[in-house]
Amino acid sequence: MSAQAELLTQNTEAHSYRPPYKKWYQLPGTGFDVGKQIEQLQTDLNEGINNKSYSTILEDWSNKLRQDVYGFSLEYLRGNAFLPFKLAIRPYKNEHRLVPDRYGEKPVVDLIDPRERGGSVKKGVEKVEELLLNAPIGSIVVRTSPPGRTDLFVDTEQGKKEIVYHDTQTQIYEKSGITEIRSYTIRTTEDQMDLEKNEQLLKTLGASKVLFFFDKSLRERLAFVSGLNIFIHPHSQISVKDIVNQMSQITGNRAFGDVSFDKVLTDMNHFEELIQIDDLTLSYTNTFLNFAQNLLMEYHEEILLNQRIPLEVVNHLEEELGKMILELFMESKNIYDSENAQERNNMNLAYFRRLPNSNMALILARYPHGPEAYYQQALTELQTKPGCAGGGESDSSDLTQNQLSTAFGLRSMTLENPVDGKTKKKNECTGCHQEMNESLFHCPGCHKNFKPPVGNECKCGFTKEQAATQGMKVC
Repeated sequence: MSAQAELLTQNTEAHSYRPPYKKWYQLPGTGFDVGKQIEQLQTDLNEGINNKSYSTILEDWSNKLRQDVYGFSLEYLRGNAFLPFKLAIRPYKNEHRLVPDRYGEKPVVDLIDPRERGGSVKKGVEKVEELLLNAPIGSIVVRTSPPGRTDLFVDTEQGKKEIVYHDTQTQIYEKSGITEIRSYTIRTTEDQMDLEKNEQLLKTLGASKVLFFFDKSLRERLAFVSGLNIFIHPHSQISVKDIVNQMSQITGNRAFGDVSFDKVLTDMNHFEELIQIDDLTLSYTNTFLNFAQNLLMEYHEEILLNQRIPLEVVNHLEEELGKMILELFMESKNIYDSENAQERNNMNLAYFRRLPNSNMALILARYPHGPEAYYQQALTELQTKPGCAGGGESDSSDLTQNQLSTAFGLRSMTLENPVDGKTKKKNECTGCHQEMNESLFHCPGCHKNFKPPVGNECKCGFTKEQAATQGMKVC
């Protein structure tokens, strides 16, 4: 799945029917996972086959896809740092739960991977639900997810890799009605909002500083921060805007990429408008969905009998979905990359309306080697978008996909070698919790070598304070 600002499941294990990233139309190295969209359809079929009609299952999946494509458009095509989402308090299995609006019926908590950061993320979202269910209107809950290791692993051709986030996503939940929740996700780049600044934000908003004094490893700090929630009662008169202004002060008014917090605040004032899918994205997505639903209805008897989508249908759906995303990207970049705002406003939307293969004459005129040349060119350009694999400033050979759909939107990420007690390649200082490149620590007191972390005092009695008096660099 992909992701409008919130609440997408993290399923990093490939289904057996889905081939690995080999085809260009699966959009490897971009911010949109074509294969997982079709996996979601198979999941919806498995879960709803006994209590929903076939057409209802397809319509539910279609609604999710619309939101996912729109989330991709907001984050990658427009480069938004602010991502809006709505939640609702609704009955689910005889109890009131917090569920995403217009994205299925499962509670928010059920969409969180229990493995992420030792389960702290899921526990944190459980607490969000608990706080908001009975909170007065106007209440706010803030939580943040810093960059760093995640405890989420995927199998690659190079072996098992760990997902590492390279951005911060801060979620602000505002109870705007008895059963309505506004969710504001704000993206900040790693260099502007690292772990320390995430901790600073939480302290500024009321988290007890004592909580951060305990000696924790880097993983423990990441888990602790990711699971912490700040509840703000309406009597405090602290607004969502006040929280964003605090973030602006901490980051120097820079959010994600070149986007300022001034732009974030402006977008937040247009929350209801941004919630609505724009005409361009909607028209492209609906065109694909018309094709997909016709194809799936053609195979519905076979699918219902075997309770599995045939591989040839999966491949066909993936190819057409990949093409649609690339066509949307190539057309929309003419709008969103234009420096002339008036030119953007004056563009005739009908010009950008494309039916599958209806523009092949134009494509072939520009790309005489065939339509695949057009799509390959589009894929190459999409991969160079900031945050996409192959683009931006990253040239890591381990980078296979620089985006992960999570419960809080798309995350900039890389796949890196696992680091644990047996395979640790980098060392962490227990004083400042920064990674140290040295493989051994040489104590000037006893002249012995030790594997870090070594703490504040060597076994021989030589202390960090003594090292400082001798001019050594300490933390």
